[in-house]
Amino acid sequence: MTSVQSCAEVWLPPDLWSALIGVAQMSYPLEACALLSGFWQGRKLIMTGVHPCRNISPEPECAFEIDPADHCALLRQMRQSGDSIVACAHSHPNQRPLPSQRDKVAAVGSDLVWLIITAKSVTAWVPPPTPADPAVISAPRFRPLLLRREALKDQQRTVMHHETALDQSLKNSQPSQR
Repeated sequence: MTSVQSCAEVWLPPDLWSALIGVAQMSYPLEACALLSGFWQGRKLIMTGVHPCRNISPEPECAFEIDPADHCALLRQMRQSGDSIVACAHSHPNQRPLPSQRDKVAAVGSDLVWLIITAKSVTAWVPPPTPADPAVISAPRFRPLLLRREALKDQQRTVMHHETALDQSLKNSQPSQR
């Protein structure tokens, strides 16, 4: 398994990009949050699903906390499907899509890529690693990631091939109309 610290780029298909923007817009003026499923392909992280979660922060206008019940339910679902949770996302309703000081402290040591959403954009970040020296936590730094707003061509072909085979199967199972 690839470590989040070695991540070089994130691939986010256009429909998932739109879904994240929609989650942020629906929660406005409060912070929205979501978990994302996906898989690693070398140092690329390929996103396959957006899973909105409830924000249970006592200060949802400026902070987020993913509801543990939502997280656990998604983990159970992932166990059955074979997918993995690979990223968390939250919105900054009235700020730029850059990690806040609160984000920097909360993300230290996280094994997930962090996405920050505004009404029109999404940015991707590698969270700070867990420091060997606790004093280093006073100045944690996120590393920005290249975020590609596209799906892998191989992934698209696989989906199209599957749909074609499914369509053919449905056609063969329907009674002919003469």
